[in-house]
Amino acid sequence: MATSTAISTNANLPALAATLAEALCGSFGGLIIRKKGRVKGGTLYGDDLVHVVFITGFIYTNLLRRSLEKARTVKASDLLAACEARGLTGKNGAPLTVNDCLVAIDATIDSLNRSLAGTNTSTTDHVYEPLVVDSETVRGCRVYTGAGDPSNPKAPIPGTIYLNVLKIGQKVLEPAANGPIPAANSRGDVVAKSILRSMLPIGRYVSYALEPGAEFILRAGGTAAVAADCDGVSVRSAAVEDIFTLAAAV
Repeated sequence: MATSTAISTNANLPALAATLAEALCGSFGGLIIRKKGRVKGGTLYGDDLVHVVFITGFIYTNLLRRSLEKARTVKASDLLAACEARGLTGKNGAPLTVNDCLVAIDATIDSLNRSLAGTNTSTTDHVYEPLVVDSETVRGCRVYTGAGDPSNPKAPIPGTIYLNVLKIGQKVLEPAANGPIPAANSRGDVVAKSILRSMLPIGRYVSYALEPGAEFILRAGGTAAVAADCDGVSVRSAAVEDIFTLAAAV
């Protein structure tokens, strides 16, 4: 690999791009980052400082297949119970129903099938491309290639690297000053669908923007494991084992 001053990349942080190419392909990693949060009514919510631990280098289609397998086994009654245990309701406080959960399960299965078939595309796909370092594509990373919007501080910055990972643990180091993002006033099936996704392996798939000047610390391998242990981030669970076995690259 070339030195950071001679790296050829489509990202705006060459040294970071080189680190991702060398250290984070198919490994355990950790990231301390300030979440962007969301502005509602002129107030910013959900901008916690978090320590996330994750794995990279996984095969995305494996993740989709395993999620589809699990989605097909979920019973509407069990999904409803999971929603009720969280105290969730539908639009304008309406109680969730078994039918809401049936619709959510069907919609999730359909979406996963379309993703596997390559027909479930995002309207923003055209403004991203894979991260490239010295002519080699880095799995699990992409770069924003859109025009950006200098007038909007929350808009993506051209050349920003987005790190796509499977989150296997998280600890909030500093809660958001204004609290979490307020719950949306959504239909019952939409609420149920979000809970169902959190129950599937795909629910651990997260993307983080590594922007110039942003507040983040990225670590890999043993260094990441030591830092996670020091911060008390728990990473052992049956779900973690499932992800390593069924989603990781070999």
